[in-house]
Amino acid sequence: MAAYLIFSSICSNDVRIKCVWGKTELNKLQREWKGRDD
Repeated sequence: MAAYLIFSSICSNDVRIKCVWGKTELNKLQREWKGRDD
């Protein structure tokens, strides 16, 4: 999923709090996109 790669990139290149926030947002998106592929 492209979004996962984007969030992973942000995670590795940004401050830790944004990394955690990004993962939380990603989890929300994954629930919304369940059964779909980006």
